[in-house]
Amino acid sequence: MLQKEVQVGSRYRAKISGRIVTVRITAKIERQHLRMTTTGWTAVNEQTGKTVVIKSAAKLRRAVTDAAHVMPVDSRGNPPSAAALNVRENRLHDEVTRLLRKGWDSDQIVDAIQADATFNAGMPYLREEIVDAIEYIANNTELPYVPDGQ
Repeated sequence: MLQKEVQVGSRYRAKISGRIVTVRITAKIERQHLRMTTTGWTAVNEQTGKTVVIKSAAKLRRAVTDAAHVMPVDSRGNPPSAAALNVRENRLHDEVTRLLRKGWDSDQIVDAIQADATFNAGMPYLREEIVDAIEYIANNTELPYVPDGQ
């Protein structure tokens, strides 16, 4: 994203500590560094509730609209704990890695994961979560091709 596109109060997908999460921008900050002034933002990670400092607009992926982002809930309608979210994210990453190694394309992976009711038990995955996992794994992992059955 570009610095001029970032607005205080808006929500964005951002790469924080190697993971792509949703953050809400709370304030714009300007820092003096030697003879330059740099702009950044404070934000709240919506998964953990922690405040983070975003030093560059490059950390922000895209704006999130309320219609496109729904916090997952368990089968009783309660928001999951941070530990449950980590298990859920790791499970998704493992499945995406397995399917990418088999040579599946992004659309096939999204359709397969959304259609698998046993894999999605309790908290179905949003399309954007799956696409973010595919992007992350494809860009950060060396994936040798492994044929079906291995």
